[in-house]
Amino acid sequence: MNQIVSIQVLRAFAALAVAYGHAAWDASQMALRQGQDFAAPFREQSAAGVDLFFVISGFVMVWSSRALFAVPGGPARFLFRRLARIVPIYWATTVLFLIALMLVPGSVASPVPSVIEVFKSLFFIPYVRLDDGLMQPVYRLGWTLNY
Repeated sequence: MNQIVSIQVLRAFAALAVAYGHAAWDASQMALRQGQDFAAPFREQSAAGVDLFFVISGFVMVWSSRALFAVPGGPARFLFRRLARIVPIYWATTVLFLIALMLVPGSVASPVPSVIEVFKSLFFIPYVRLDDGLMQPVYRLGWTLNY
């Protein structure tokens, strides 16, 4: 496939900024539960990585699927390819998250979810979490897939 290297490098930078922000937030939540304080430098600025990542990802999706525009069955083919690429990884990540949550409950900053919450999360059905009132799945980083 035809790639634009500079765009991919910028997307990697944005993804690393997002990962840093999430890791710093999780570390601060775990420290708080232990009565300690944790402050990661530049955590607030890492949120700009989310915007940058979304913009670049949108561009990459349009660029990589441009051959499907105005083609009969193109939208269905695009959707099938996106689902086949994303769903198995998301399900595996959610299951690994649940295993970690069950084996080492204090290792993540989330309560044990109900069976209904797990079902809704796996099938991209938005719901409001009881612990924090946010509309996020069991594996919180999957919130973007609900959109």
